[in-house]
Amino acid sequence: MKKEAELRMNTTQLMIDLFDFTYLKPLSRTNYLRDIETIQLKFHSLLTELEHKLDESTDEFELLSHMIPDTIKVRHDDLRSNRKKESYLIDCNLNMVGFVLPVLGSVKATNTERFVEAIVTRWNTVFPTTKIKASSIEVIQSGFRTRLCYISTAICSHIGKSDDCYELQLLRNYRDTVLLSNAEGRLLVEEYYDVAPTIVNRINKRIDAQHIYQRLWERYLYPCIHSIEQKQYDTSQKYYASMVQYLYETVGRGV
Repeated sequence: MKKEAELRMNTTQLMIDLFDFTYLKPLSRTNYLRDIETIQLKFHSLLTELEHKLDESTDEFELLSHMIPDTIKVRHDDLRSNRKKESYLIDCNLNMVGFVLPVLGSVKATNTERFVEAIVTRWNTVFPTTKIKASSIEVIQSGFRTRLCYISTAICSHIGKSDDCYELQLLRNYRDTVLLSNAEGRLLVEEYYDVAPTIVNRINKRIDAQHIYQRLWERYLYPCIHSIEQKQYDTSQKYYASMVQYLYETVGRGV
């Protein structure tokens, strides 16, 4: 009994260590799979222990599923200002979806999916103002390859446009048929996807986020869209490149 309790405590601590190790790690298209492999290697003992626990016919993992959400909730509530709490939760959400859940979801066991869903349910219970969904290594990696620019989506969202709005559909088509058809454009897209998730995260934590998105729309994205409509692709690519460079220099330093 004592040994089982010690193993449970060790597993719990390793889960918290996993969260702390990946906290504030940038989501990088170039490094993501390598980062995942590093994390899996570092926490091999945790993943092995979970593999055994999640294959057992007990509900012990239900208790384990509360460990990370409840610990982060305590840390969150200990922060004094609402602004710090909001900023911290944004970082925690990104960490959970980008690293923690994909790594835990890589455990090869019968109840892994149930375990991950239990963590998500607990997280959304203790943080009811924000919702996360279960994610996987494959989903995140696929997102780097196929989803529309994170920043363009964020800009349109902040000015009241939906994910399937005319502007975003136009940008998707422009990316796939124009930018990805030439070497310079492909390099631009690769650089953009490499830093965009972290940049969006940093913008969202700023008090002036709404102002930044409005400025990006007026200065870069709208002129880019207008140029695409006029089939002035060289001009639209310059606007696109200028936006990426501006964001990297003003928001993304240290990405």
